[in-house]
Amino acid sequence: MGFWLLCVTVGNLLVAVVAPLQELSLATFFWTFAGLMAAAAVVFAALALTYKGKTYLQEGGEG
Repeated sequence: MGFWLLCVTVGNLLVAVVAPLQELSLATFFWTFAGLMAAAAVVFAALALTYKGKTYLQEGGEG
């Protein structure tokens, strides 16, 4: 829950920094966030490709 709230806070701070830029049109404003989202998706995909899962099941049966 704490990590979720941290992510929301960082997102709100990002909007607070970008929003006062008056020279941005509304379309440019939304495209800026779409680009940031695409960059985050690329980073996530790169991390997902290098992820190595772990199995916590024991070998052999009981009994």
